[in-house]
Amino acid sequence: MKQKLFSFFLVCLLCVTGCKNQILTNPSVSTPPSSADVSSSDLSSVETSSAKVPFTAEFTVTERKLIPPEQNFGAEFSKALEKLTDAVHSKNLTVLDDFLDNETMVDFGGSGGKAKFYEHWELNKNPENSKLWTELKKIFDLGGTYDENEKRFVAPYVFSDFPEELDAFTHFVITGTDIKVYTEKNLESKVAGVLNDNIIKASEDNGFFEKTDQDFIGIKISSGSQGYIQKKYIRSPIGYRLSLVYKKSGWKLTYMVEGD
Repeated sequence: MKQKLFSFFLVCLLCVTGCKNQILTNPSVSTPPSSADVSSSDLSSVETSSAKVPFTAEFTVTERKLIPPEQNFGAEFSKALEKLTDAVHSKNLTVLDDFLDNETMVDFGGSGGKAKFYEHWELNKNPENSKLWTELKKIFDLGGTYDENEKRFVAPYVFSDFPEELDAFTHFVITGTDIKVYTEKNLESKVAGVLNDNIIKASEDNGFFEKTDQDFIGIKISSGSQGYIQKKYIRSPIGYRLSLVYKKSGWKLTYMVEGD
């Protein structure tokens, strides 16, 4: 009996030893790698579909905002404004003419009146292609500030609501939310961050008023970060602005000027 048990244990020992040798010598048999066997390069190659490209750490926005005011007007002015904006979209010079009078200013030199307005905007030569329609549309799209007591509407809001303590010549208003700031002057460059209705400064002499809406403007924020935004998302407080005032003869365009 003792001899049989000894033989059984000897066979088991030989089987275990053989399996261990096979694991150690056979390359087709593998074991899970430990964390020490995984290189940093292997870890860095792991990506997930939800990963997002981070903005540069330096792009921290603390600039104050200028939020567009709600456009709530009385019935009388709302009707007049709708009539004028419809005329702008259809380039209806006859309707626009009803809002002009002999006191409508076109510059700060005292020039005014219907004749001067027509001359300034070349409405006598080629009214269909006048720059006036584009500028008026931009102003009305932005909206403005209405004073019921004075029966006066001033637009755009980036002029009427611009903080008096800031320099209107060096500051600009971002007219929208989630506006991308690029690291270079093209849409294919990296996005440094986004701005939302912020008041920002130009990083250089951009020649702002000479550029088209598709051109890029260099900007700088207080954290020191710089970047570029397309001009169509930026508005100068001293850009074209206007005022509509109620007179005995109806609502009149008292001025439409640029600069200071």
